[in-house]
Amino acid sequence: MKSISLIIGLLLYFSASSQPLSKTDSIPFSLTEFNNMSVESVINSTDTVQLMFHLANGGVSISNEAAEQLLSVHWDLTDSVDSWGGMNESQLSENNNLKIGSFEWDSLLLFSCMHSGRNTDGKFGPTLFGNKILEINFDNKIIVLHDQLPNTIDDYEKFTLKNQGDLLFIEGIIAVNQKRIRNHFLLHSGYSSSLLFDDEFAAKHQMSKNLPLLSESELLDSFGNVLKTKKSELQLLQIGSFHFDSIPASFFEGAIGRQKMSVLGMDILKRFNLVLDIKSNMIYLQKNQLFSTPYLEG
Repeated sequence: MKSISLIIGLLLYFSASSQPLSKTDSIPFSLTEFNNMSVESVINSTDTVQLMFHLANGGVSISNEAAEQLLSVHWDLTDSVDSWGGMNESQLSENNNLKIGSFEWDSLLLFSCMHSGRNTDGKFGPTLFGNKILEINFDNKIIVLHDQLPNTIDDYEKFTLKNQGDLLFIEGIIAVNQKRIRNHFLLHSGYSSSLLFDDEFAAKHQMSKNLPLLSESELLDSFGNVLKTKKSELQLLQIGSFHFDSIPASFFEGAIGRQKMSVLGMDILKRFNLVLDIKSNMIYLQKNQLFSTPYLEG
């Protein structure tokens, strides 16, 4: 069985668009009850699937369950991929066509994964759109693609992102025992909850001791690895002028050393209409109608 590099696969995404994007265009999505952005998509003009839009995802992947139902996709390659739980083997399929809204891509490499967001069949990330500026509007449930910043940008608060291997991080301030602590959080629309702290940060600030324990649970990564998590309540999260009080926050049990990054998930991200300029490492945030809604964990 032949193997192929993920790097080669990602290069295909940047060269695969079969039609030029207009100055602005939009893609509708639905926000599921599990905090997933679900987008109807068509593979090879045959298979209709619901793909989760995932800010921390580099390509297009299909869950194993959905892959078994696809009529037009042939899985004839394998490769090793990295996930939260460690290295795993993925099936691959070359030379596929994908349609999302009015956009179409050819010669795409598809990856298989064990899991996607609940009620979705797989996921795709912003790399499909190259250097386009993405406006994600949760009030209207659309993703709008721009060549330049929209005219409404003056109504948003501006933040500089840290870009680490195409993963995007925003700085936030949390409060633990009245102590204010700065940390960078990965923008992760595939994580349905609020906050997840990296192992080193959780150990350094004694989260298990200093935060009240709400519950313990198990988190599955894309390949079925089980990670035990503790869920607590955080006094405060501040991002620029935006404040969140009494936020559910999670961290892994013990210093397992796997979780290297703290995560800002969809239960926070969905509360903003946002404009993402990845090329310039900037994000613009504006409160939306969901800002004061109860947390998913609540």
